[in-house]
Amino acid sequence: MTFWRLSSPDPSVCPRCQKVPWQKLTNPKYNEKGPIMMLPESHEQLKSSNCRICRLLADTKTPSLDGKDCELRLTPALYHLCKPKWSTDIRDSSNLIIVSYNPESPIQVSRPGQVFKYGFQRIDPDTVSFQKLQECVLYCHQNHADICTRPTLAPASRFRVIDCNHSKQIVVSAPMACKYAALSYVWGSNPHGILLGNKYSQVVIDAIKVTISMKLRYLWVDRHCINQNDEADKSYQISQMGNIYANAEITIIAAAGTDPTYGLPGISRPRKQQSSEVINGVIILGGLPHPGDQLKESAWASRGWTYQEGFLSPRRLIFTDYEVSYLCDATCLAEHYKIPIDMILESSIYSCQPFMLPQFKDPWSIDEDNISIVHQVIMEYSRRQLGYPADALRAMSGVIQLLELKGIVFIWGVAIYERVPMIYWYHNHPTKRRPNFPSWSFLGWDGPIEVRRYMTRREEVPFKVSLGDRENLIFDINLIAATKLKGLGENAPRYLHLTGFVVDLPLENIQQTEPVQNLGRKIIYHHTAVSVRDTAPCSGVYASLKICPGLRILAKADIDESNFTTCPVVGFLLASSPEPVYLFHESISRADFLLLRHNGTYYERIGYLSWRLKLPLGSTQIYLTYDYRYPVYFIVSDDVSDEITIPDKRPLWLEEAEKKTVVVG
Repeated sequence: MTFWRLSSPDPSVCPRCQKVPWQKLTNPKYNEKGPIMMLPESHEQLKSSNCRICRLLADTKTPSLDGKDCELRLTPALYHLCKPKWSTDIRDSSNLIIVSYNPESPIQVSRPGQVFKYGFQRIDPDTVSFQKLQECVLYCHQNHADICTRPTLAPASRFRVIDCNHSKQIVVSAPMACKYAALSYVWGSNPHGILLGNKYSQVVIDAIKVTISMKLRYLWVDRHCINQNDEADKSYQISQMGNIYANAEITIIAAAGTDPTYGLPGISRPRKQQSSEVINGVIILGGLPHPGDQLKESAWASRGWTYQEGFLSPRRLIFTDYEVSYLCDATCLAEHYKIPIDMILESSIYSCQPFMLPQFKDPWSIDEDNISIVHQVIMEYSRRQLGYPADALRAMSGVIQLLELKGIVFIWGVAIYERVPMIYWYHNHPTKRRPNFPSWSFLGWDGPIEVRRYMTRREEVPFKVSLGDRENLIFDINLIAATKLKGLGENAPRYLHLTGFVVDLPLENIQQTEPVQNLGRKIIYHHTAVSVRDTAPCSGVYASLKICPGLRILAKADIDESNFTTCPVVGFLLASSPEPVYLFHESISRADFLLLRHNGTYYERIGYLSWRLKLPLGSTQIYLTYDYRYPVYFIVSDDVSDEITIPDKRPLWLEEAEKKTVVVG
């Protein structure tokens, strides 16, 4: 690489940045195959640098790239904006990107007066380009009818809207077939104090202006279009929310600020200025985060009620402190993009997918791909926070409504397919209990969950399940039609009647700061002598499982309760493979349990246990792992010799298991 040195060094620019051939970089035909510079510094190191160019680069090298090998490279702007048929033919403007595992927000370089059609542009802090947003909506209607529609969710009935053209902007009954915008925003910590002058809060005032600017007359806002003092109306309107957002012409997402007084940037308050520098006659325009990354950092993305609002909306205008972005189920176009919507790359929506309706296989089928999508939806919702824990089911009722139309049945937020409820989830960290919901439902806990996908295969499920009250069955999931379970909501039975194998699982609370390994011991496993990764576990709660007399393993449990104390616990067997299964060049034995505590006349879930005994074929090491994560298991043996034999027969814990029915509430 040839570096071009400045004749008169700028004291505000470090020697590394002065060496960059800035003038050459502005030529779209210039091709630099190697890196422009390496960036080993962290985000904070760049941000606090004395060099103004390094400080600009800090906006693009985000903290997520700290510790990674990063380099600054030159690319045509269309390479990361356009569909392949365009990006290889047009070299119109040049960008710098920081390359690690994924390119971050690009930086544009240009000369004063340089004109280009495609690339990035400076955002006006005070003015939103509504013409561009209108073109996006029109293009979506003309080209995305098969993707950006919700034909299974009919238009809402008997709902109210704000008439934005009325002199007093009053709330009226929605006319038949009216086109309207919907507002999605954060109520904040004081939902009763969000009005200004006994009228509307700032975010609603701004949303009215946006609605008019988008050539629409009506706006739906939950705070004003639902009678908050009439429980019957409130209940009915909440049941319609899925239909309301699914049939809105646009949804205005207020992804800036933490309450309604903040308003919409670009309407009542200025947006953040893009960073910009000039060096040697070259303009460097700082990049903006991808709209998906802007959303992830917002308070809006952390709230429970807003999840279904973004999920069900076919077209969204996302207002952040940086810009306004258009997002439908097929395209994401940020305001700072200078490119026609028909040229935008299909992958532009990838980082926004947690906030969108996933693309299910068509026609819908109960297969692992579609079930995996349901798992992703449930895990994303579990990460959201609710001001009122009792709203946990109502806040996802629209999502459930749509997924039930896809063929999935839900009970207390738990999906049921192939007659098996999705109870094989776990918490990475203990959390708080929500008493309004059953303990076996993830809604019964305030915290993010993970879901085990491999249990979707019916042959791995050694139990039966029915629904009822504490004493009696109401629904036998193995016999009844799924349609009888749809739409039960909070009227659904609270108790699972599980029939299968139950094992006593003594728990030990181990406190140890660092693992201790002993690689000297040998284990005889299926006639093979192998070294054992004999690891003493770090701190945590462990279940003891007997393998044979004098030999047991300690398997780390995922405990749900943050205030858990050790107590008698049973494990209900959800899946097992005590005999080795050969899979992906490994011999695997495994088991999964619901951890249950007896509570008078029924059981409550208090955690999840999963363990694996893996032997890579042809290897000389055996080790225990926790869901394919770090080895955190410890083999406990009364035999102090250097060799331990694991019998080929069924483990003792399975021999001692009792088959019975337990009622879990």
